[in-house]
Amino acid sequence: MWTTLPNLDFDNERDSFGVTIGPYGKDRFTTFVDRVFLYRDSSDIKKLGLKIRYPEDFSRIDDWICTAVRRNVLEVDLHVFSGEIEEEVGFQFPQSLFMCKTLKVLKLYSNSWTLKYPPPPPGCFPNLKFLHVEFDFLDPDTLKNLFSRCPMLKELSVHGFIDCEYARDYDIYKCAPELNMLRIEVCDPYQYCCFFTNTPKLEYIDIKSAALSSYFLMNSNGLVNASIVLEERCSNNNDKYQLCRLAEFLSQTTNVNHLSLEIHDYCLQAWYDFGNVNQMKLVLHDCYYSEVLAVLLTKSPKLVDLALEHRIKSDDEYSLPQWKQPESVPACLLRNLCTITIKGFRGH
Repeated sequence: MWTTLPNLDFDNERDSFGVTIGPYGKDRFTTFVDRVFLYRDSSDIKKLGLKIRYPEDFSRIDDWICTAVRRNVLEVDLHVFSGEIEEEVGFQFPQSLFMCKTLKVLKLYSNSWTLKYPPPPPGCFPNLKFLHVEFDFLDPDTLKNLFSRCPMLKELSVHGFIDCEYARDYDIYKCAPELNMLRIEVCDPYQYCCFFTNTPKLEYIDIKSAALSSYFLMNSNGLVNASIVLEERCSNNNDKYQLCRLAEFLSQTTNVNHLSLEIHDYCLQAWYDFGNVNQMKLVLHDCYYSEVLAVLLTKSPKLVDLALEHRIKSDDEYSLPQWKQPESVPACLLRNLCTITIKGFRGH
């Protein structure tokens, strides 16, 4: 029965007893995968999953992927992790994967420069709908080749660490005119990187980072849902740069209906008028609520649902100020605010 199974998922990280397999266990794994493909019948393969550590023979990975392409694969989930390697060494994607007409989902995980992408030919990824890329280090040339032509892409997710040596502009508009959802979770400690989008059909953007890069959302009037998480507070010297980037981002999202922010106290200086927001989630770090509510409610006149959470260090909770009565009642309280959820606030 197993020769007809449509989903194949191979993982050489653990053997049947749950013991991690190191470099000396890969020959057995390679032989096993070869035999699975050898004894399969001619039925289609819907999903191919490969999680491989310490590969020596990248040609075997190439053969497995090409076989799946010939069997009309719909989804490829590839994890390749090597030891210390030179930049010119690695696994180069087969051209057949770029040209696969049935491929709709592609997920890639790699450390360093293990995965290489040749310049894609015209007409590549003709039906790819979902692309997830995750690297320890984001190589701009690699991403440029990967993103250059994705005419049907709906969802794009990019995760990784940006080394300042390789930081540069990332264009996400030449590749995906149909892009609907964009998720970016990158570590850009020096804030040198810029992301450009010109995606008129973009409706959802989700950004998570310790230090915010620059984002330029061109032609984004259709944006409905925006989420941004700043995981850490920058040093005092970098607060002003973080603030400028946040203000720049918020100024491009003033038309959204659903807004989710996780920010720190100094970020309130970047607050904009959100005249169309009706659902908002706001997580505040080390920020006094009396100042927050006055700004938040006044500049969100159409707010219907508000979820407010306060996260403060335990050694600061006894130094909270007294509540300050606002000078006037915000318009949203008088007109349309229906639901308020408050979590983590302390004081009088």
